[in-house]
Amino acid sequence: MKNAISQNPQSHFFAGVSAYIIWGFATFPFKALGVYGSGQVLFFRVVLALVFLFTLLLTVRKNAFFDALKYIKNLSKDDFITFLSFSLLGGLLLTSNWVLYMYVLNNISLQTASFAYVICPLLTVALANIFLKEELSNQKWFGIALGGVSCVILATGNFLHLVYSILIALTYACYVISQSKLKNIDRLTLLAVQLSLAFVCIAPFGSILGVNFAMLDINFWVICGILSAFFTILPLFLNLYGLQGLPANVMGVLMYINPIINFILAFGYFGETASTNKIIAYIFIFLSVLVYNFPNKKN
Repeated sequence: MKNAISQNPQSHFFAGVSAYIIWGFATFPFKALGVYGSGQVLFFRVVLALVFLFTLLLTVRKNAFFDALKYIKNLSKDDFITFLSFSLLGGLLLTSNWVLYMYVLNNISLQTASFAYVICPLLTVALANIFLKEELSNQKWFGIALGGVSCVILATGNFLHLVYSILIALTYACYVISQSKLKNIDRLTLLAVQLSLAFVCIAPFGSILGVNFAMLDINFWVICGILSAFFTILPLFLNLYGLQGLPANVMGVLMYINPIINFILAFGYFGETASTNKIIAYIFIFLSVLVYNFPNKKN
């Protein structure tokens, strides 16, 4: 497997880039579904994603799926409880991230939603240092500090918008950290387990989420189906393929493709504007990204 990966790194790089480009344009189906309510879209996005996931797992990924089930079946009691607990936590964090992102996108601004995914990698490594004891160089801490300065500047303009950005970033960062306990299982199978557990939790609250079959037309089902298949499962699959053949630091840099596309769409297509303090904050956050990812002599 390693030899095959090393012989064709271009395909893994292309897959990684493609995943984040696709996610960057997910703004369009999210905007189109805004009139149906964030809770309702979340509910059916999970349902349709599960349909597509299990279709994929029972066809293209059949061997990996059954190997994963065998692995889960052979876990000790303590390991199974750990697996179940972190899978449930991961599913709830991921679905919380989805509904927060869509709410902010349609009710506040694409800029606020995009800023969340710029600070998300920095927040993730900071949390990894705290909870997983992963070491960081002084350069990387300086990059994180610049990101903190950006957040402070943004808070002086609209504190509530910053809170929403941090909540989006925090739910995804915690999701990533929680996955460190679940390393030895096929990622798509794990995603199916997580979303299944999350659906069991949210299904009884369908009315609270605003689920109303009477208001769902063909337009909803087509766009929600596209969102679930082509803007959720496909990029996740491409991202997993990219991770198999690229170093984590390369994938970390590619992650910024998504918010960069979002910012371009926000200003160039949707006609959003930014105040002076927001522009300064954006400059600081992109400086922090450059500092954090700039290669040093040791790497």
